[in-house]
Amino acid sequence: MRRLLLGLCAAVFCAAGAARAADGNTFFWAGLEMGPECAGYPDPYPELHKFMTAVSSVRADPGARSVKLSDEKVFEYPFIFLACRSAPRDLTEVESRRLRAHLLSGGTLWTEDTSGQPVSSFDRWLRRNLRNTLPET
Repeated sequence: MRRLLLGLCAAVFCAAGAARAADGNTFFWAGLEMGPECAGYPDPYPELHKFMTAVSSVRADPGARSVKLSDEKVFEYPFIFLACRSAPRDLTEVESRRLRAHLLSGGTLWTEDTSGQPVSSFDRWLRRNLRNTLPET
């Protein structure tokens, strides 16, 4: 668990300088709104928030926010997450371009397959959409 927290903190600190902060230097979880197949975490890792506050000058807000890829506000959150139990609709061209710009500017996308299946429709959806969004990777 400690390794996970340290890894998350490193990702957050690396991404934090690349995107505008939503509220000064306060860190927020921002979940992508992609439909009913995808739901945010009920309580985003309170241990991570406590750790970030203890070891850095970043204020961590334990509440999650939600954002759509079609919204310009996505760039206010350097760390966004997507947790789905099945495949949502495919990304539009605008959403794909905006996700690409977010990631290439230093943003981080955390994904989690909550289906419980070794290979799921969300896994296939994610691989296909990321291949379209970042074809050079």
